[in-house]
Amino acid sequence: MVEAMASTRDSLPWYVVLSIQKDHAVEPSGHSHVLGLATRDPDGDETHWTLVQVISAIRDGERFVVGEDPNDQGAAIEPTVCPQCPKATLVVGTPTH
Repeated sequence: MVEAMASTRDSLPWYVVLSIQKDHAVEPSGHSHVLGLATRDPDGDETHWTLVQVISAIRDGERFVVGEDPNDQGAAIEPTVCPQCPKATLVVGTPTH
């Protein structure tokens, strides 16, 4: 039996999201955008990330998860465009648009 080798991305540790900073200015219109995250890092430290830093890190192969279980792919953070306006934001799980 041949086993598939894990990709580099699959072997990277997860950043666990501790808090999410949102743009509350647009909430009266029925939606909000993620402005940044605070994470528990693989080395145990905490980091505050801007939206641009998170998107850049994801593009560079880093992984962010909401919750403690890194095997829960539905809890992975992914960049997306807001479905109600043309702003970049983040979603939990794979974006559908």
